[in-house]
Amino acid sequence: MLAKAFCQEYPINQEDIEAGKPGLLIGRYPGDSYAGGNPWQLLTAVYAEVFYLGGQATYKEVAKRGDFSLRYSEYKEWIDLLRLEEGATAGDLARAQVAAGDAVMTSLWSRVQDADGRMDEQIDKHTGAQASAQGLTWSYANILHALHVRKNLSPDPNTTPRPTDGPGPTDGPTDQTTDGPQPTATTEEPVKSCCNAVKFVSTGAIGDKFSQFVGKYNEDSIDATGKRVFKKIDDEIYLHYAKDVHFKFEAWLFSAEVGDTVADVVNENVNNCADEPGQSWTYLEGDDWIEDTTAQVLCDGSNVECCSTLSVKSSGAVAEQYPEYLGVYASTKLTRGGQPVYTHVNGGLYLYFLEDVPHHYKGWTIAESLTELGGVSLSMETDCPHDIEDGVWEYVDAAGNWNEDPSFTVKC
Repeated sequence: MLAKAFCQEYPINQEDIEAGKPGLLIGRYPGDSYAGGNPWQLLTAVYAEVFYLGGQATYKEVAKRGDFSLRYSEYKEWIDLLRLEEGATAGDLARAQVAAGDAVMTSLWSRVQDADGRMDEQIDKHTGAQASAQGLTWSYANILHALHVRKNLSPDPNTTPRPTDGPGPTDGPTDQTTDGPQPTATTEEPVKSCCNAVKFVSTGAIGDKFSQFVGKYNEDSIDATGKRVFKKIDDEIYLHYAKDVHFKFEAWLFSAEVGDTVADVVNENVNNCADEPGQSWTYLEGDDWIEDTTAQVLCDGSNVECCSTLSVKSSGAVAEQYPEYLGVYASTKLTRGGQPVYTHVNGGLYLYFLEDVPHHYKGWTIAESLTELGGVSLSMETDCPHDIEDGVWEYVDAAGNWNEDPSFTVKC
């Protein structure tokens, strides 16, 4: 509401929107007449900090739970404000929140960069020049505090989600370069060469003292930094990347929680992939870290590339009872259990791998959410859901019983 009001009230905001420049300057309240009723530097900095704090909170949730799909009912305000696309994850939200804050700070910087570091009280809404009280301490304090919050956010190499058409809270990103703070950089997401299935081996001390970590792991999710999170098969142990900014520590490690930043077994030779060469695994014994040169993470089998588009067909019972399940599904950047998540091109349905530990279920299903077993399923653990020759999909009939539909197929 405030963003829209100040867009309309301040000519310099309208000019920036027309020029495709990022960010938005805000004032005390719409209709303010004090000293001309202009944008305030200190309030604009607070506006940016709100986005940074939102990103900070979201990153913490991702660290605890791994990347997860956003429920519209729970994140409606953020999804609508930042115009996130359907199927967006918490990682997408965090990146968009930080990018929105960056855009606001970039706009502010563009108005004060020629003043040799001086920050006044206001910015003239017509000319963009600084105005009113000169060198206002409050302005310095708020700007520095916003930058401090931004500095402590984890660097993120993933692509900032592209907003849909129409002005957003900061009027979108821009390609214009300035010397001030810039929107979050964009690169390609997780490196293709990283394996999505690995195994941890050790014939030395780690294997003897921490045998619970030895074994096979499947990709469980992608963390906020774009690195893969692995979960041990049939156990609640995670192999993941951790970074503790305060202690200047980062490593791959094993722990019971994805958000843990301390562990007894770590590899501080950090690379993009857990299985890259040059690993140096150490374990804590008393007050000393001791290296086990036999310990390493290895790629476990081929890194299967699943089809990006699937055709789901049936000429039998599924076609009669679940006709909406049939059609074309497209891959997303989401994963579940290390396998890709697909969405129906008409929306409303997911084809994905469900691992429901309490109900002892693992397999593929089509459902309306990523937390339920839908009306059709394939109780097999495979890399991809398509072109499976030795399995038959089942469906739930009107009586609630599972039956096979041999005609049901999922193909590229």
